[in-house]
Amino acid sequence: MEKSLNSHIQKLLPKFKESKKTEINYLLPKIATMQENELRQVLHKMAGSFSCYNFLKIGASLKAFEVDQDLDSKRHLVKKTLEEVLTEL
Repeated sequence: MEKSLNSHIQKLLPKFKESKKTEINYLLPKIATMQENELRQVLHKMAGSFSCYNFLKIGASLKAFEVDQDLDSKRHLVKKTLEEVLTEL
């Protein structure tokens, strides 16, 4: 079952990567002006998505921003991290 699931995920991976590239490119110019709660929600969703596709390091990085109590002052780091994610995809 696990091998079958893994091969199924591998087939979906190119489409997943493309959708995340699109999502990140859409998000990057908005990070500075988004409401903090909205940014947290987006980061939560993205962290979960990346983790499901076994991008555990990316998922953990985004999750760390999501739960950070000082997220507003780290928007530039969120943007930098997402730009780095784009290069990994």
